[in-house]
Amino acid sequence: MVRFTFLILLLSLISCGSSQDEKVASSIDRAQTYLSKGKCDEALKELNEARDLENAVYLQVLASAYACKGDVEIVNVITEIQNINTNNVFGELSKKSFAVSANLTQFNQLKKSLDVILSSTEVVSQDARDEQFGKRKGQDLGMQLLFYSVIQAAKFTNYFGNAANGKKGNHTGTNLCFLAYTTDVANLFNPNPLYTIPASNACQAAGDGHPDLDITTTSGRANACQGVIAINNVLDTLGSLDFGDSQELKVLKDISEKISTLKAILISIDPSLTYLFDVRNAGDCSELDDREIELFVFTFFEMGFE
Repeated sequence: MVRFTFLILLLSLISCGSSQDEKVASSIDRAQTYLSKGKCDEALKELNEARDLENAVYLQVLASAYACKGDVEIVNVITEIQNINTNNVFGELSKKSFAVSANLTQFNQLKKSLDVILSSTEVVSQDARDEQFGKRKGQDLGMQLLFYSVIQAAKFTNYFGNAANGKKGNHTGTNLCFLAYTTDVANLFNPNPLYTIPASNACQAAGDGHPDLDITTTSGRANACQGVIAINNVLDTLGSLDFGDSQELKVLKDISEKISTLKAILISIDPSLTYLFDVRNAGDCSELDDREIELFVFTFFEMGFE
């Protein structure tokens, strides 16, 4: 009788597990159908009916649903980045339709997409995703993260750079720089034997930052950290993904490699800060001091985008 009772219990557990798997699979399938029709809210509602945050496919579709809310479609992005001039990578990216935002709403929706993938492992890295989900699914998640990180960096550049026509400070706002620079990073605007900002750069003085990037405020600091996180996940995934022979992915790789070259600027200014490249989530970024955030933004966005 004990054995029989145990068998019934075991079968019940298996049945429940199978039923849950079926619910998740059905939820994913219906959500993808909604996404194919641009029905973002319906897709999110469907995915909330049966959640499985250990399922790589579920995570991909959930991230896609938030990206949909941010008006981001990977197929359109791939089309737009073909033949991009990577010698002026941030200037070119800032002009793309996926980079343009009238406000922070779309920027914050894409942040949710990134968070879905970034929170999928305890340690935020592509190696951890490969180990957690297996090489194939881990790489799929990583490629999606790379796309979203490049897009978020483009949105960051366009909105906080007050950009228009590929030029910083050329839109309707007043700022010519990303941050106000209140730490010793401001000294980089003075003649400096080690490093100085080129005269061709629109940003020529400290104190001229975007009002939504005031890192003395909680929201401004969180916004700045999104720029840090986007860049560092580009750097991490770039070195760990297999791009194969795809021409579409080659363009993405070229863009990422060009962004990666800006690491040399930060290292030339302060070689002790290489650990900043390991900051890949909001929690770790929030623990950085003002100088660390300022130097990172100065290196990649100020110097990378004129």
